[in-house]
Amino acid sequence: MCGENTNRLSYPDIHALYRLTAEAGQGKGKREPEDNQPGDRGIVIRFHADTGKRYADLLQWGLIPRWAKDPSIGAKLYNARAETLHQKPSFRDAFARRRCIVPASEFIERKTIGKPRGRKYAFGRADGSHLALAGLWEGWRDPSTGQWIKTYTVITTDANAIVAEVHHRMPVILDPDQWPVWLGEVESTEAERLAMLKPYPTDLMASWPVGGARPVHEAEPEAADLFSIAAE
Repeated sequence: MCGENTNRLSYPDIHALYRLTAEAGQGKGKREPEDNQPGDRGIVIRFHADTGKRYADLLQWGLIPRWAKDPSIGAKLYNARAETLHQKPSFRDAFARRRCIVPASEFIERKTIGKPRGRKYAFGRADGSHLALAGLWEGWRDPSTGQWIKTYTVITTDANAIVAEVHHRMPVILDPDQWPVWLGEVESTEAERLAMLKPYPTDLMASWPVGGARPVHEAEPEAADLFSIAAE
């Protein structure tokens, strides 16, 4: 399953790419690259219907359903399977009402297929641009303290051909034209949302061993270029 990713985008890049307002979300300056794993707090893009704006927030990776008695279940719910999330009590309400995007530069999988097993491989876009991973989020109120904890999960689907050489699952990757529907800015049916949860095209991706050199590609688009793509 998808249990690790890296986010190298600066705050200005995130704000430009996702069309966030200047005051929306976390920070405005440079930031260190994040290596995110379950239990960590990572940047998540959400849409607030009351304000009509997108925000970048720090949420904890590992979804805690609202009905959970304690937060320990979150350690198991860092992924949601695309094929069954609309039926599972842990995810179906969030799938209907609380969807989000997890920005990432690449995701990382440990080789579980073929030999040698155990080595980590990174996967990203062949052109070097960033990934928008499909996620769900929840708010859980700790009954002992009254504190609200916001958490998220990354949605996975069957691996495409390039990921299948390493692992049988991969995160769902969204294109910019899908963001408004996924974030809830545009009305959609359950069937329309489920249709988005497909393996990403193999020919648009690249892979490389963690610690090794990323394949040579065209220059990564600047934030302004990415913004133009997202705005089309």
